[in-house]
Amino acid sequence: MSGLSKKNITTLVNAIEKVYPKAYADSTWDNTGLLINSSLATAKTLAPKINTKCLLTIDLTSEVCDEAIRKKVDLVISYHPFIFPKWNSINSTTQHESAIKLIQSGISVYSPHTAVDAVKNGMNDYLVSLVFENPQNVKSIIKSNASEDVVEGMGRFSLGNDAQNMKTVVENIKKGLNIKFLQIAIPDESRSLNLEDIKVSSVAVCAGSGGSVFGKLKENCDLIVTGEMDHHTVLRYKEMGKVVVVVNHSNSERAYLRNVMKPLLEKTFAASDEIENIDVLVSEMDHDPLQTV
Repeated sequence: MSGLSKKNITTLVNAIEKVYPKAYADSTWDNTGLLINSSLATAKTLAPKINTKCLLTIDLTSEVCDEAIRKKVDLVISYHPFIFPKWNSINSTTQHESAIKLIQSGISVYSPHTAVDAVKNGMNDYLVSLVFENPQNVKSIIKSNASEDVVEGMGRFSLGNDAQNMKTVVENIKKGLNIKFLQIAIPDESRSLNLEDIKVSSVAVCAGSGGSVFGKLKENCDLIVTGEMDHHTVLRYKEMGKVVVVVNHSNSERAYLRNVMKPLLEKTFAASDEIENIDVLVSEMDHDPLQTV
């Protein structure tokens, strides 16, 4: 069973929310926060500082659940909400069985989701940085009500950059997301051109599914990058003369865990007077459910 007390869990949650404030999450539909609290009042409360490990994942699947138990972690930080939509009962589905196994093993679960999307240096800023190394005039598509900063909110756009050719952009996106394939829609007037002859100087991005967020985009961007987009929206952007890049929903999110979230959390945990040591692991079992064959 977990050696973490309720006070320990509170300390870890406070540290996570220092990096990814819960107020930035879209509470109108998202289910973020501490979704499973397996701490015990009888845990090792006398330990002066926390010494534990946590596991980062995009999706808390049954495979990731078993990995967390096998690696004896005390906390899983699952980007996507593990309980979504909210449950009215617990039955024999694999997700519910995983919840029972986690509780029995003393493992808690925290989901930050849209707080990671909205915060500065969050997931969408990472996507912008894959297109332009030093992006200019970066702003959120939908500004967060929890912040005065124009960058913080849902989605990002960047205007007025030095032109990049799409061959380089595609290569950088693949490398930055650690993927071998992506899908691209090119305007009809550019289809006879090689990718290196197609130039972009502005981009709009949205991790995951970007359709509803891009619906609020008023700026004229050359390139649209997202995890998934419906057929008719892709057609509309293509006929507007824009390039669309689609990488699969969780492929747009997963690389951020290792490249940005892990070091950010390690730095924050190390700065806490109440945390002696915490190993931040990235799941080896987490992967996009779709593959190209």
